[in-house]
Amino acid sequence: MSRFSTKLTCRSRAALAILGLLCSFPAAADVELCNEARLIKYQVAIGFFDPAPGAWVSMGWSIVAPGKCMVVPTGPLTKGAIYLHADYYVPTKDTGNVWVDLIAAGIAADMAGSIVGEFDICTQEKAFEILGDTKCVNRGFRRSGAVELKIGDARSALVELLDQGGWRVTPRRGKPQ
Repeated sequence: MSRFSTKLTCRSRAALAILGLLCSFPAAADVELCNEARLIKYQVAIGFFDPAPGAWVSMGWSIVAPGKCMVVPTGPLTKGAIYLHADYYVPTKDTGNVWVDLIAAGIAADMAGSIVGEFDICTQEKAFEILGDTKCVNRGFRRSGAVELKIGDARSALVELLDQGGWRVTPRRGKPQ
């Protein structure tokens, strides 16, 4: 193997490694949900404005296990806020184990509470993506209270779900860090 091809191979490997790191970050125009709680499991619905149809959209249910993150593909956020409704669940027995162990052992969970607010988003019992935020009940959906998470001119956001229904939002501008 020539010296040139060895350098090219090393550079190619380095480029692939960097590309792999970049791909592990959420896209710059999505909402990342991270559950920072130790035992609480969250079931989340979010509302956001989608400029493509020119309407508010609600999406759910995203299940976020303790210590895990997931990306909700919202596209670029454009209205300065997203809306969050979440129900959270705790084990019915204090076993000190994580959720995977609890589920495997057949231990049930009870709903402990919800993150709700004065704003409404449309939801339903099963997984959904609903266009529009008005007349939820007339259209066969539920109307669920949601908190407003202000993000200013950011195009994406990190939403951290904390113990006992706490939360914090970090607007993200530009590319992920």
